[in-house]
Amino acid sequence: MTTSAPPTVVIPATPSSREILVRLFPGVKPPPSLLAPGRVPNCGPKATAALLKALRITTSGAMSFSTSSVSTSTSLPLLGRARLVDALHSHSVHHLLAIYALGASAPVINAAYEDTHLDHLRIAFVAPNKVTTTDDTFTDYLGNDHYYNAYLDYFHRVVLQPGVNISDILEKYIFSSHYNVRMPKQGTEQPEMLHRFLEILIHPIIHVGYGAEFGIMGLIAEGLAWTSVHAAGATTPITRLLFTQRTTPISEMEKQGKWFFLLSLVHD
Repeated sequence: MTTSAPPTVVIPATPSSREILVRLFPGVKPPPSLLAPGRVPNCGPKATAALLKALRITTSGAMSFSTSSVSTSTSLPLLGRARLVDALHSHSVHHLLAIYALGASAPVINAAYEDTHLDHLRIAFVAPNKVTTTDDTFTDYLGNDHYYNAYLDYFHRVVLQPGVNISDILEKYIFSSHYNVRMPKQGTEQPEMLHRFLEILIHPIIHVGYGAEFGIMGLIAEGLAWTSVHAAGATTPITRLLFTQRTTPISEMEKQGKWFFLLSLVHD
């Protein structure tokens, strides 16, 4: 993933409307399976409201990256007191969901977000030349974090489609041949989304895993946008033979196996 300095011209991204944010982060669902970790009863709806508020603020005004250093400079847009500089992965969402599952109260969740993470979140900015990611241009800017917001907007549209579910989204964008190896090749490089999904200490799979476990579509979109701007490196080599054209449909057992594989990686 390219984690270079921000573009010469930084245009803050327009926050999503309240209606969209509510659809992306409508609530917290119970564990999807008896195999998923149990949760400690928390302090009721106030804790859930505090969690959702923090998640909505993060996706609305900041990228899912943290700054590699903190500055009080006001020469660039701010989120809290953090200047937009080179990016590392933000762990704010993972932290908040973990303590929520362990029974944290609303004041604890608020303190964790405001005192630990808010100053280190990198402000969201519009992709260079206001590029918009579409199905046709999907491969054009893979591996470049300057285009994170373009991919995030794309995946917001994907997860908000009527009737869509997490299993089908992951099957298409992570495990399908079309989003891994295209023959003939289309665009500047192969999608290799499964490679990207497992890159950089598997941060994308952790983010998507939390989204799957808590049933939050907004996190699925963020995790897939992360995936898109990671390099397709060699952290976990994956043979292209996995993506040869198959003649039989994918069975429900195969889908369930991939689902539990995802959840197991999040909690290992």
